[in-house]
Order: sequence, then structure tokens, then C-alpha cells
Amino acid sequence: MLFCIWIFRYFLYTNTYLQSVYVNSCLIRAIQDTFAKGEFVEGVSDKTRWANTFFDFKMIGSLFESSNRFISVGQMYGCAITANCIEGIWEVPIVLGKNLYGVEITGNYFELNDTKKGTNIDLSGATGTAEVTISNNLFAEKDNNESDIILLPPTLKSGYITVSNNWAPDRANLVVA
Repeated sequence: MLFCIWIFRYFLYTNTYLQSVYVNSCLIRAIQDTFAKGEFVEGVSDKTRWANTFFDFKMIGSLFESSNRFISVGQMYGCAITANCIEGIWEVPIVLGKNLYGVEITGNYFELNDTKKGTNIDLSGATGTAEVTISNNLFAEKDNNESDIILLPPTLKSGYITVSNNWAPDRANLVVA
């Protein structure tokens, strides 16, 4: 079993791409910026085509707490955020946009994230998606009746993003498109 503790400004930062990074059973706290961040660069030339992209990124069974933001990435391919505790985050914990293919956010516990937008998972900037799953997450927020727990893009066709079996106290609908 791998055990690690990260207390830094940020840990994973790229303005090109990041590939095959597995974060398992870690305690990550007091990150002043964003733990996993892809800096978006405009353009489609060969140099910038994969900017802000994570390939095969996995975070499993970790505790992420008391930090600014957990992850902010524009493009993800074959990535999973599974069975983590994500709590005490000052901004929206998970912001993913643009292209998302084979992304799974499952079995996580979100608690007391003081988000300005009232959102825990923000996919509103996604323009291309396939096989994105958000399921079996528990949102134990202090202001659930006023929060949008999962924010989806308003123009995507159904079937590209599956949202199921998520739960929050006193919330019948967790999804806002």
C-alpha cells in the first residue's frame, strides 16, 4: 500500500499534458492553488493541441481537504476519481471542461465545500464528451437546499453523460443543466 502526504502550493500542474499518474491512498491538504491543474492554451497547432490534457489520471481512496480547488482540467481521457473524501474546499472542487472521454467520478464523499457557485462538480464548459459517468457520490453539504451539486453543460445531447445514484440530504434533484 502506498501512503503519501502532500502539503504544497500545487502538485500536478501542466501546460502541455500529463499521462499515467496514479494517486492512491494519499492525504492531501492545504494546497494553496489547485492540486491537479491543466493550464489552457488556445490554438490547435501541434504544440498546443494537447495542452491542458490529462491521460490516464487516477485518484483512488485518498483524502483531499482544506484546500483551494481539487482539480481543474480542460481535457480528460480515460480518467477516474473514485472512492475519495473531498472536504473543506474553498472553490468548486472539480471543474472539467472542453473534451471529456471515458471519465468516471464515482463513490466519492463531498462534505462542507464552501463553494461560491454552490457546485461540487462543474462540467458546464464541456463541449465534447463520451462515456462520462458521475455516480454513487454522497454530498453532505451544509446548505444543500440552495446548492447546485452537479452542473452539466446545457447543450449536450443525452447519453454522453450518465448521472445516477448520487445522494444529498433534502435534495430531490442534484443536477442542473
